[in-house]
Amino acid sequence: MLLFLALPLLAAPVVADTVRPPIAITGVTVIDATGAAPAPGMTVLIAGDRIVSVTPAGAARPPRGAIVVDGRGKYLIPGLWDMHMHLANRPLRPDSNRVRGLERNRAAVFPLLLASGVTGVRDMAGDLGVLRRW
Repeated sequence: MLLFLALPLLAAPVVADTVRPPIAITGVTVIDATGAAPAPGMTVLIAGDRIVSVTPAGAARPPRGAIVVDGRGKYLIPGLWDMHMHLANRPLRPDSNRVRGLERNRAAVFPLLLASGVTGVRDMAGDLGVLRRW
């Protein structure tokens, strides 16, 4: 079940991130969105912007210097997508400067999306120039 998630990682080279230490989320329940049952008690190791391993917590050995996050009682899922947004069409609050108003949309809504697990959106008919800057 989790091997499905790890296969693309085996093909990709893992480059050490010299700026950020790796992150080990321990004891977390992983939901891989394949329809498989949740996998409790897992350790997920993240290096840079890649998940480099998903292993049972008892078998995991976080590397020296890793930031260890206690995931017991928590769930880890793939990022969600909102496939129908209208962020770059018109400001949520009126503003004489349309672009500034749209930037306020981004500043207000993006943190809420991330807090809800949404890591990708599809903006319906938004201003392409604004969307490219974002």
